[in-house]
Amino acid sequence: TMREWYDGYRFAKTAPNVVYNTDMVLYYLQHSLPNEPGPDNLIDDNVRIDYGKLRHLLTVEQEINERHVNERQLNGNFDLLREVISEGRADSEVVSSFPLKRLVKRENFLSLLHYFGLLSIRGATAGTPRLAIPNQTVRRLMYGFLRDAYDDVGVFSVDPVEFDRLTRRMALEGDWRSVIERLSAAMAEQTGVRDYLQGEKMVQGFVAAYLSTSSYFVFQPEMELAKGYADLVLEPRPERYPGMRHGYVIELKYLPRSASQQRIAATAAAAEEQARRYLTDRRLAQRHPQAEFKGLALVFCGWELRHAAEAG
Repeated sequence: TMREWYDGYRFAKTAPNVVYNTDMVLYYLQHSLPNEPGPDNLIDDNVRIDYGKLRHLLTVEQEINERHVNERQLNGNFDLLREVISEGRADSEVVSSFPLKRLVKRENFLSLLHYFGLLSIRGATAGTPRLAIPNQTVRRLMYGFLRDAYDDVGVFSVDPVEFDRLTRRMALEGDWRSVIERLSAAMAEQTGVRDYLQGEKMVQGFVAAYLSTSSYFVFQPEMELAKGYADLVLEPRPERYPGMRHGYVIELKYLPRSASQQRIAATAAAAEEQARRYLTDRRLAQRHPQAEFKGLALVFCGWELRHAAEAG
């Protein structure tokens, strides 16, 4: 658990090993010894970055009419953060200093994320550092930044209490459809979000940002399985929730709103086949011998969910 959530930091291109965050390790041990199951929340509040420090870096005020009424909109840094979360990494030089007004420059913003501990050096490509998300703790924090940014500009929100109840049923009872349908309904209800849901990676990142809120799963985007990469994997946590045995491998496809029913059907069939193949990977059974994994195929046309089925 500590390796998954607290390891993965490297601060120099030449460093031979990654290191743990000691505050996080001590927090976990404090709640685990003697003979305790570990903390309910694997992220210590003391290591959370105050979103206020990053809030003004992800949005910009824009005048929308002649009366000088301003509204907040997401800016290029938000798109870059979403890209980093989706890919899990970004190649960039780490610059030593930069003025605040130049944080919209790619290497400056990525360097700031590195100094905050949100990105860590994983190697180098042709001498350029490869910055990557170090662990599950940071991934959860970064998805939280996306959700808060959506809320800041008033384009999307989901009742966290209701959503927690639905994801609990998903984890303990295998009822995944209620969660997916709730997100789909919210997209249909809140029209402001639609401008941000153009393309498969955008929709995938949006769905992931909310599924990642669940404490019942270890969330793995782009997990390597069966010589491919599953879009989203939700691994169960039976050590924290006894009796929990459901996990999920999710393949998400995106089509334009004008797609024909024939194309939707063909895309859905391809998504189900991919999900079935991912389920055959032995590593799932090795990591979770008591778990039952379900493969889910989701097809979105624009912001509309047009197909949701188990890959039987």
